[in-house]
Amino acid sequence: LRDAISIYNDMLDEGIVPDTSTYARLMIVCGLCNDLPMGLQFVDEFTRKTLPRTSFFYHALIDLYARCNQLHCALNVLEEVKASATVEATHHHYEPIVRLLVEKSRWEEVDTLLNGWEEVSYSALQYLILNAHHQSQWRRVMRYEEMMKKNGQKPYSALVPLIEEAKRNVQINEMSDLSPVPLSPVTATTPITPITP
Repeated sequence: LRDAISIYNDMLDEGIVPDTSTYARLMIVCGLCNDLPMGLQFVDEFTRKTLPRTSFFYHALIDLYARCNQLHCALNVLEEVKASATVEATHHHYEPIVRLLVEKSRWEEVDTLLNGWEEVSYSALQYLILNAHHQSQWRRVMRYEEMMKKNGQKPYSALVPLIEEAKRNVQINEMSDLSPVPLSPVTATTPITPITP
């Protein structure tokens, strides 16, 4: 971050006028370094210059908020993108939020977000399969694989064993749910004495 700010100041000293891409990259660095106050300073400076809000700018802003654990702000920016007449919401705007929700194990919110995403990206589905498996979300692993298939895609080879394991675990869980509850040793060996009047 220090280096990025130093280069930015050198640009200003040389009379180079920063554009939207300059501020977007500075915001991304602030997000990577978890420095929300500095990132918001660049957002304020960007806003004062009335530069255009491009797709890259929105990605950088969402990424900044997501990396700094500001989910509500990230979702608000995503809604702004979806309502924009000039910018199309893409995986660049959804994926930082997906990443944050997965890190917090907020899987129901992940699924809600996916329901509002018309074309879930291949990279997002790969990430979701990998992390759902890591968190033992077996049914979700299968669901995300099914979403891939509907998109005409296949998981890359390293994910296949994880998907197969998830399917086996779901079957094991279903079988254990259907099996009768075993009697305790006492109940199983103690004869039942009839009640006599």
